Amino acid sequence: MNIQDQNSEPGAAPPEYSGLFLSAVDSGTLRIKQEEQASAGALNASDFSVPQIKSEEQLNNGNQTASTQLHNPVDDWTVKEFMDMQEKKHAAFLDEYRATASKERSEFLNKLQIVLAQQSDSSSQKLPSHPNQDFTYPRSFTTQPAQGSGSVRIQELQGKLRAKEVHNDDISARLRESLQERQLLKEELEKTNAKLHNALRERDEQRQLRNGGTMANSAKTSDDAIQSEWSQLTYNIRSLAHTLAYDPSARYLDDAVTERLRYLDPEYRMLLRDGDYFEVLMKGYLWVLIQDEVFDAEQPVWGGRAVKHLKPIRDSTITRIGEKRHLESNEASLAHAARWFAQGSSLFANLWGKDREVIERLLDVETRRLQPFYRSCYPWTDRTDRNVGDQLRNIVHSAVELDKMMMCSKAVFRVHWRDQSQEQGDRQRYNEDVMDATVYEEEPTPKSLVRFFVSPILYKLGTANGQRYDDQMVLVKASVVCH
Repeated sequence: MNIQDQNSEPGAAPPEYSGLFLSAVDSGTLRIKQEEQASAGALNASDFSVPQIKSEEQLNNGNQTASTQLHNPVDDWTVKEFMDMQEKKHAAFLDEYRATASKERSEFLNKLQIVLAQQSDSSSQKLPSHPNQDFTYPRSFTTQPAQGSGSVRIQELQGKLRAKEVHNDDISARLRESLQERQLLKEELEKTNAKLHNALRERDEQRQLRNGGTMANSAKTSDDAIQSEWSQLTYNIRSLAHTLAYDPSARYLDDAVTERLRYLDPEYRMLLRDGDYFEVLMKGYLWVLIQDEVFDAEQPVWGGRAVKHLKPIRDSTITRIGEKRHLESNEASLAHAARWFAQGSSLFANLWGKDREVIERLLDVETRRLQPFYRSCYPWTDRTDRNVGDQLRNIVHSAVELDKMMMCSKAVFRVHWRDQSQEQGDRQRYNEDVMDATVYEEEPTPKSLVRFFVSPILYKLGTANGQRYDDQMVLVKASVVCH
């Protein structure tokens, strides 16, 4: 009986076996099938005497056939052995086929490479001698180059290159024109700037001539600059007063020293013996020294003798204008006077400047007058004199700079040792608007009496621009000692 196995027929060929090898696969498969059928018939006829096998066909959905049910154990063993043998033959055939196919494919690739190499050698030997001749390649192995499209592409690129060159030439020409125009504009600008500079210089010269010339130009000094210089002077005075803190009651005092101390307080001798008041009294003494020798110009330390005579004239003129309330334009008159004195002070300062000889003589005299106030640990030696003289020199130079700034400004600065808002008398009361108490027994009030002034009050009238002379302000308060 013929028993047909479902696995006895090989499946479809793998994807790799295609084209050139399909006919070989089909013939081999047919031959194997015939051999398997013949061997199966021989086995059924000679080797086994198989009793009748009951088969049963069951229809499943009308299309599937069930396998034969074997009831005899011998029949079951024979079928299994037959199936194993068929599977081994089929596996051996597939292995042999794969090996043969791989070998044939390798041989085919080698032959193909040899043919391509021969075609390449023959093509290189047939290269055209003329550059315009075309190359001939085998159509079966290479693609024909698009010779026409390449030439068109080259022509297009050459056209673009020529267009770029033309564009670059155009840009270069425009750049040269722009540079030439820039050079012309630069020359015109230089000429215009030169004309403007000359016009401004002529205008300044006319203005200087109208205002009194360069040497008479008044400086615009800010309030901060005045206050800063005043603070520097205060610091230098405080440093020297601390150095001189010594009771000179047993020593002789110069008449000028006595007069200055009495100006501060008639009871100065008692204050010199009091440690709480001695140092502040020496500060007041140094401020009075600066008031006499610099601010009131008893010595021509700067600007020559002209400034020495100019200061009292200035003070009396400003006072006179302030008293003449009936003038139609009192502020305008004060502005003209302030500008005139500022220009005069600037002129004298530029002509003479500081007189160093006068300053050195002043320092020698005042240093000797201060010798009774040296501390006991500082004997009367040249070193001590130089130390005190150097500190006093700093005070005088700082005071000279401050005085020049105030005199050369269009604003009117006035130094006073009394509160102008109070009646002039022996004792003044504490006014916090113009005073700062440095020494006091109780917190000062408006009823507190001022014992003496340590430093003066600095008033300012008008501005550095020559305006608002009807407004007076306190720029620096006075330092006072209260009861």
